[in-house]
Amino acid sequence: MAAHLWLGFASLPLAVIHCGWHLGGHLPTWFMFVFVLTILSGVWGLILQNIIPKLVLQLLPAETIYSEIEHVAKQSISDIRQAIIAVCGPPAGSENRLIESEQSSHAKSTVVVGAVREIGLVSGRTLRTKTVTRSETDRDVLWNAFAEIEPFLSRDGIKSGPFSKPADASRWFSKLRHACSQNGEPVIESLEQCYEQRLQFNMQRRFHHWLHAWLPVHIGLSVSVCVLLIVHIITALKYW
Repeated sequence: MAAHLWLGFASLPLAVIHCGWHLGGHLPTWFMFVFVLTILSGVWGLILQNIIPKLVLQLLPAETIYSEIEHVAKQSISDIRQAIIAVCGPPAGSENRLIESEQSSHAKSTVVVGAVREIGLVSGRTLRTKTVTRSETDRDVLWNAFAEIEPFLSRDGIKSGPFSKPADASRWFSKLRHACSQNGEPVIESLEQCYEQRLQFNMQRRFHHWLHAWLPVHIGLSVSVCVLLIVHIITALKYW
């Protein structure tokens, strides 16, 4: 990569010297124009590759493998669903009680809460088990809240609703805490952490796009330079 960069940078002044400090006809002009764009796209890619990974480490402690983002998000949603069942049982009016019966006595008294933690230079999502107390009175509130926030947690790109802006989401969580008893706090904490995780996953997607979108442009321009160079060589040998 270092050799590629330095040879690319060195080729531009050599090309300017080769053309005698003037562009000449249409073919040399187009060749130089595309060649400069190729160099600039490479410089842009070099800048992105040096900036974005540092931003990811600083801003996205919940970063995961890009192809596993949706799987991890679904797993977090499943954990929250199990946490609500542990605190207040399945939704009211549910005919299927198999979900509740499958929970062990330990699962009914504890929930696993995901949290972003940093240890030295290593950051990521850790799991901790919290003891919970059953609260039937919070059932409707928590399940309604879960139904409202689940579309945002499960899919990227949702811009409407109270979760599009962190400030609006903060007010939503505050209202939810006022509407629930203290026994529902583990579930609300899990919802809030899952919301923060989804925000970071959305930002990771954008960073990933910025980090890789320039490469097809650079490759396309490089191929164009090679084609124009071959045509330039043929015409130069033919008419020189």
